[in-house]
Amino acid sequence: MIGNRYGRLVVLVQAPNRYGNFYWRCKCDCGNTVEISGGNLRGGYSRSCGCLHRELLAARNWRHGLSNSKEYRIWHHAKRRCLDPRVKSFPNYGGRGISMCESWRRSFEAFYRDMGPCPPGKSLDRIDVNGNYEPGNCRWATALEQANNARSNIHLIIAGRFMTLAQAARLHGINYSTLHSRVRHGQSPEEALRAILEVRQCRAAI
Repeated sequence: MIGNRYGRLVVLVQAPNRYGNFYWRCKCDCGNTVEISGGNLRGGYSRSCGCLHRELLAARNWRHGLSNSKEYRIWHHAKRRCLDPRVKSFPNYGGRGISMCESWRRSFEAFYRDMGPCPPGKSLDRIDVNGNYEPGNCRWATALEQANNARSNIHLIIAGRFMTLAQAARLHGINYSTLHSRVRHGQSPEEALRAILEVRQCRAAI
């Protein structure tokens, strides 16, 4: 091992063993010395004292200059929800087949080019909640717009207008709990709304 080069590292001498593994003291091309296990050196997992990683990260940050931006954080978290089983929300995204298109997975720049800056008070929303993160299915939306678009919402059509049960209740000045209770007990959303409105009309006529 002594004298061998692994990326930017040149092995100087053997270092004290750790955890049952052989370690080697290496000198990096940047001038730093570091002790690394032989397995990491031979496997290509360690190619510098850490300076290479920092340089690559700096180069990536410099490329678009938005690594600390709101848009970058939104993209990063959406990507993890789809791809990383360790993320708490993964079962509701990647776990049920929601993915991110290849161009967005590979490039934040592509995501930013397609979505543009995030307007104040808005965040990333999928128009089809069962669809993927991809151009044409994503928008910047307010919290209320996202709540109205949630999977758990009950939807209905009134006079050709598609809306949630909560929106219908607000539109007609109806108590949401009353409307939701009728739906929970077997009426369709349209039937429940029509029945409540008819009762209200009858009371107004008395």
